[in-house]
Amino acid sequence: MSGVYFRGMPELEGNGRRGSQPGGPIPSETALRSTKAGLWAVFLASFALATFGPWFNLTLGYALMIASFVAACLGVGWADRASHEGKRNPAIANGIYAKSGAALSILALLVSAYYTGLFVFLVVFAPLWILVGLLPYALHRSNVDTAARKGVGA
Repeated sequence: MSGVYFRGMPELEGNGRRGSQPGGPIPSETALRSTKAGLWAVFLASFALATFGPWFNLTLGYALMIASFVAACLGVGWADRASHEGKRNPAIANGIYAKSGAALSILALLVSAYYTGLFVFLVVFAPLWILVGLLPYALHRSNVDTAARKGVGA
């Protein structure tokens, strides 16, 4: 697990992991990865907005917005996976990390979509996007429900 370590922080069981409570639940790598991806997405979007300022470079701005969009999509995916991990294994504390990763990623997605013009495209074709968005969500829910039923019967 990567992160910032301060002097005087106790090590848990000598394995290099540090936490707030000895013996308490440790967040999974997927939840931390989702938060990191959300932070990177917001950083890239903010940096892209800075390129529209004094040293205007449209190509760099769009490249950074696309990178922010990709990082945000990865963050949403990892946040979803982390939230399902927490439901399957109560010993894992994913709650705030998965939620913060999803919130940051969605914020970066909205900023990136707005400044690249993708937001206008989505609004114009809203009826089509509702169908395209609902179909994968329905498939995702059926996959999760099937996995939950298999876990209950085992």
